[in-house]
Amino acid sequence: MQSIVHSPVGLLHLAASCAALILGLAILCLQKGTARHKRMGYAYVVSMLTVNGTAFLIYQLWGRFGVFHWFAVLSLLTLLAGILPLFLVRERPRARSLHLSFMYWSVIGLYSALVAEIMVRIPHALFRGNFGLAINVSIFSLMGLGGVLFGYLRQKWHRDFGID
Repeated sequence: MQSIVHSPVGLLHLAASCAALILGLAILCLQKGTARHKRMGYAYVVSMLTVNGTAFLIYQLWGRFGVFHWFAVLSLLTLLAGILPLFLVRERPRARSLHLSFMYWSVIGLYSALVAEIMVRIPHALFRGNFGLAINVSIFSLMGLGGVLFGYLRQKWHRDFGID
């Protein structure tokens, strides 16, 4: 049987991923803009920076830079695009809109990575060993569901925060 964790870096990656999964979901479900939201948000950012940083140190699957590393680059860019507007954009409603949108997609991307990881590890029978199909089905189905939910939540957030 294949081991889930191959190194101390892999263990740190797993632990940070679990923390980010829990924090991300909680942040999406709880009230926005509170002190608790901010504390949990900063913890989410630190855990995601750890997830992305350790991802670049894991080469067990291919032995070289692979598709999951490219997704880590995308994840890092999404995370930065979600946090930086709060510090750089002077217009508060616009900063909040960018923050809410990109942080939402950061969490959805993280859950897509979880599903992709699970799909890679399930028996070959389901996808007959077709790695690409397993990744595409898992990521794009979750992203599609995330997009539908995003449309609903975005309207709610804009209404709640008075964003045009």
